[in-house]
Amino acid sequence: VLDAASEWLVKLDEGLDAEEMQALKTWLAKPLH
Repeated sequence: VLDAASEWLVKLDEGLDAEEMQALKTWLAKPLH
């Protein structure tokens, strides 16, 4: 199972739409622990 960071790297490689970009910003705003 991929962790969240790996999933985002795959999505970034494929290209994000606006909704995914917002979700990524929200995820990045959370503490990573």
